[in-house]
Amino acid sequence: MRPANDNARTVDLRIAGMTRGQSVFALISAALALLAVVSGLLAIDPPWVARQLRLDDQRSNALNRIFYAVGQFYKVNDKLPASLSQLNESPSGLDARSESDPVTTAPYHYEAGAGREFKLCATFSMPSKNTIPVVPFWRHEAGQQCFNVTAQYP
Repeated sequence: MRPANDNARTVDLRIAGMTRGQSVFALISAALALLAVVSGLLAIDPPWVARQLRLDDQRSNALNRIFYAVGQFYKVNDKLPASLSQLNESPSGLDARSESDPVTTAPYHYEAGAGREFKLCATFSMPSKNTIPVVPFWRHEAGQQCFNVTAQYP
């Protein structure tokens, strides 16, 4: 006997060689696996973001090296260097000419202040993801950022 509605059809979810229950389980498992892969891809940064973050890490590391070189210079000379190029003559071993932005190759901005105070600036591509402000250069927003720091030496 035909149903009252001739257009009514049933969907057969069976996959070849499987019972209906096994087929439903296989489809649900495949959907969950696909969901896991897609959510994993969404959780990681795309390659261009990872590259920008890596470049920003290089900038932070360079500022950190300059920071310690200025501290060494201050320890030896009891004054701040007038410019980064003056660090080349210091015992820190830092070649300030090699400390430049990894993309633009422009030198980082340094400005001596009063006493042991000075300013270091760099242009960052992305806001930092690091929330632990151990070193001031690891926490920054995107764009031109300047850090007012005090010369310290080990």
